[in-house]
Parts: sequence; C-alpha cells; structure tokens
Amino acid sequence: KNLVRQYKPKTILELATSIFIMSQESTPLNEAAAIANSLLTKENAAHAAEYTKEQAKVLAQMMSDGNTSVRLLALMGGIAMTVTSALGVLNRFLGLNWISAIVEFYTFILGLSVVILEAKSAKCRILPERWTAAWEARIRKYALFLSFVSGRGGLYFVAGALQ
Repeated sequence: KNLVRQYKPKTILELATSIFIMSQESTPLNEAAAIANSLLTKENAAHAAEYTKEQAKVLAQMMSDGNTSVRLLALMGGIAMTVTSALGVLNRFLGLNWISAIVEFYTFILGLSVVILEAKSAKCRILPERWTAAWEARIRKYALFLSFVSGRGGLYFVAGALQ
C-alpha cells in the first residue's frame, strides 16, 4: 500500500517494475537473505546432521562412562565398602545379631557390585575377568539404570545409607 501511494503507478506493469527495482536494492535484509541462502545448502545440512550424530554418540559415551577420577574414587569406595561389610557380617554373625548381619550382607553385595562395575572402566584387574564379565552382564541386563552415571550415583547413595 505504501508503495502504491509513494510511486502512484498507472498500470500493473509499472507497479511490478517498481517492486522489482526495489527488490534489487542492497539492504541489510537482502544481504542477510543472501548469506542465509549461501549457508543453508543441502551439503551444509548433511554435514551438520553428521556432526550432530557424532556429538550425540560422544555425549552418550560420556553419560555412560563418567569422569575417570570419579570412577576411581567410586572403585576405592566400593573396595572399602566390601571389606568393611565382610568384617561387619562376621562381627554381627558372631554377635548373634542376625538382622544386622543380613543388612551387612546386602551392603557387601552392593559393594561388590560397585567394584565389578567400576573395575573394568578403571582398567584394574582386581577380580578375574571370567567372573566380572558374567556378573557385569547380569547387572547391566537386570539393572539397566546402572549403565548411566546418575543410576550408579543412586546406587552409591543407597549403599552409603545402608553402611
């Protein structure tokens, strides 16, 4: 409407010509459109999709592996939990405190699970590979949440609360 009032064309051809001439002018919007058209190509979209897939794989790996130093600390905590729970089971059993002995036994199993889950990632050969491979496969099959850092953190919280 403003274009019609400004130029006051007499025919539709004059209107179309004036619109065409105005569209050829160099404005920031036209320059931005030209840059966007040069960047938004099929090749760039395919490259961006491939890069996104690669980064998603890296992120998934980081979610399942976690930080190495934290995993080493978790391994040491699992070893300490296993040893103290084994001694606690013996103490409670000899003291005829059966309920506490059962809780200590569960804590021992949780500590052993922590050691099995973290020993492989820390590249420590604490237990024989034939034992840990079978137990790790069972743990990851029936407790899928332990495949993620947050799931293992929840396990460590529960095990520490029992300890």
